[in-house]
Amino acid sequence: MLAKTLMQGCQQLHSIIELNNLQALFKSFHTLSGVAVTFTDINGNLLYNSDGSHFGAGWAHACTHFHRQCESTKKNCIISDTYLAAHLKGGKDYAIYTCLNGLVDIAVPVHYKRKHIGNLFSGQFFMQTPDIDNYASIADKYGFNKLEYLASIKSIKVFSQEKVDSIVTFLKSLAKMIVSSADQHKWQKVNGETISYNTPSNIAFNKRNEILTTTLLSLEDYIYSLDTNDCFETMYTHFRIGLLEDNYDNIKGKHFTAIKIDQQFKRRLSRTISNVKLNNKAESFYFQLYSRYPGQQFKATVACRRNSHNQFGGTTLHIRNITHEASAYDEVKKLMHIVDQSPVAIVITDSDANIEYTNECFTRNTGYKFEEVKGKNPRILKSGATSTAAYNALWQTISKGRTWKGTFQNKRKDGSFFWEDCIISPVLKEGLITHFVAIKEDVTEHKAMEEELMRYKNKLEGRVIEQRKLLQQTRHDYKEIVEHLSGIVWEVDMRGIIQFVSPNIYRYSNYQVEELIGQPMHYLFDSELHGKLFKFISTFHLYPHEFNDFEVFLDKSHKRTYLKASGKPIYNKRGVLQGIRGISLDITQQKEQDKQIVSAIWDAEERQRTRISMELHDSIGATMSAISMYMNTLNTQYPHNKLLQQVDSIVKQTANDIRLVARELKPPELETLGLAESLNAIQLLYSKFDKLNIKFLTDNLTKEPGKEVQLSIYRIVSELISNSIKHGKADSMTVNLFNYNGEIFLLYEDNGHGNFCLDNSLKSAGMGIKNIMTRVRTYGGACQFFPIKGFGLIVGIQLKY
Repeated sequence: MLAKTLMQGCQQLHSIIELNNLQALFKSFHTLSGVAVTFTDINGNLLYNSDGSHFGAGWAHACTHFHRQCESTKKNCIISDTYLAAHLKGGKDYAIYTCLNGLVDIAVPVHYKRKHIGNLFSGQFFMQTPDIDNYASIADKYGFNKLEYLASIKSIKVFSQEKVDSIVTFLKSLAKMIVSSADQHKWQKVNGETISYNTPSNIAFNKRNEILTTTLLSLEDYIYSLDTNDCFETMYTHFRIGLLEDNYDNIKGKHFTAIKIDQQFKRRLSRTISNVKLNNKAESFYFQLYSRYPGQQFKATVACRRNSHNQFGGTTLHIRNITHEASAYDEVKKLMHIVDQSPVAIVITDSDANIEYTNECFTRNTGYKFEEVKGKNPRILKSGATSTAAYNALWQTISKGRTWKGTFQNKRKDGSFFWEDCIISPVLKEGLITHFVAIKEDVTEHKAMEEELMRYKNKLEGRVIEQRKLLQQTRHDYKEIVEHLSGIVWEVDMRGIIQFVSPNIYRYSNYQVEELIGQPMHYLFDSELHGKLFKFISTFHLYPHEFNDFEVFLDKSHKRTYLKASGKPIYNKRGVLQGIRGISLDITQQKEQDKQIVSAIWDAEERQRTRISMELHDSIGATMSAISMYMNTLNTQYPHNKLLQQVDSIVKQTANDIRLVARELKPPELETLGLAESLNAIQLLYSKFDKLNIKFLTDNLTKEPGKEVQLSIYRIVSELISNSIKHGKADSMTVNLFNYNGEIFLLYEDNGHGNFCLDNSLKSAGMGIKNIMTRVRTYGGACQFFPIKGFGLIVGIQLKY
């Protein structure tokens, strides 16, 4: 029946096209190029000659004798035909498709008087060498004669992309040639129609009909039209094989209850059609076709149609395959379950900061259920402790598409206060912010521990201050006693020549009084103090004053004694400055106590850093890894979903930030690999920033110090790099570490602006520089800063160990 219909179509084409000449042209083209070519109807069906043979030339033996003879492989051929025909109906000027049997097909539409009358079809070739083993397995699977089948596969041509482009160009030219010689009157006579393209109403109607039909056929759905008696009238779909049947002609005109399909589906459809007729309102239901498509899920929608008199004209049945959507929904449910059970609070708002989602941890932390905060602004948690300026800075940051991090003191539903560490990130879609995601951790206990640690630190510092005040208070009363017992009384003129020194100088140095009188001051002290002494005398010339904090040291038999000098200027009777008189007290024990106090504070800080680092890594890090795993699963299933990709990027960036913070709090290399490798880890960390160039020179560090000194050097280097980047605007830094004469030297250079003033004391320094100087002096070292405006900063540090 189908062949007879297609032969009739061939006879109709005879009325406008000289098919005999076209057949001869096809054969000549095949002989010259080896490319098969034929003519199909608008649905992609092959045409037949009156003798039953295929119209065209060069049809591949593998297709005619194998692929189209087996029902399973024939379906692959039909899918290819359907794909090509559907794309040409959609207005494409050509279509190329690699069928499921592995062969490449090409189709070009032929339009006559604006009507799509057929397609020029070419193909059945390869664009790369075929996998013979694969085709051998196909022969075994479908019972083909393997030798004959493989011989037919090997005989098929392999064409390059350039050859394929030439074939497309030829078919387009051939289509134009065909219609240019067509006989319009014979076409109209055979079809019994008068084509008038000048009538506006006809043009508009045909255009709407063409758009509607093309749209329906392009949908990856099944649309059935049922008449008033619930019998099938028409089907629209670009699939060749129907959903409820293999061939639509088998059910056309039949009542839906008479088709061979699952009874459950027919019962659901019957009930839904009855409801739609009664309520005149579309209704949907979900179903599965276990007999035809096991494991797949579908959604059916039934709607009424009305005729021009607003009378019931039948129903439309729209069926969509939602298997992938249902699977994606299940994955999202799994992800949402993970988010709901997360140990940190998660809040999602729209672009105006109205809450759209909170998880269970949010309710535990705040006391608010989701229903109580839905649609509200997170400001309902404000405690008043955070300034308006801070909130404005937060909003400006996230409004620009950047992530904000910080800590809030918020208020629970019951009025109690709590602390939260918060990370807020915008969700972008095509460059526009659609939502904000906040990840919040209750750190109230951590905050209490930090405050306790700070109170302990302040208490220790207060004790130090009290001790120093006590020393200052008793210095005057004790001065005379110290002169004879433990203090060194001395006097120098304005040239720095020693005029007097108490006899107990020998307890702290290798000299007797007689050896020192008349000698310059630097004769008594180590060479590394000469510059300091010269600067002191030079300054005293310009500004004579009393002092009580000038520190020096004396060495005797490899034992170092630290001294703090107090003094005042000496004037003669005429008021002329003559020199300086002072007393130096032994503060070695005090410095050791200070060192122990500072070390205790640092130890407490390091323990706190370690605890926070472990909690970040083990708790929040594990949660973010789980979220990232499910995001990867979703991205694999939906590689083109931009929203998933953006959420995945935010999740990965957040996880990476957590790892960086944990690593900075407690560098793992310092415990296992030592100082040099830890500094190299810093270099690797900053190497992720394209514009930063950090170089570490540690080849001459032949002997590493103890763990405490290593940690101090690591913190010093980290602080220097951070200051160079933040304040010096530097992008290139060099750190040179080396041993010399039992000491460690650190030479640091950057290329920042060098535009700041520093007098190498704790008075004019910021917190970072003060931390550096404190660490250096704790270990009996020295530190010098040399800022050079326009060229950068040079820092020299000497540490003993």
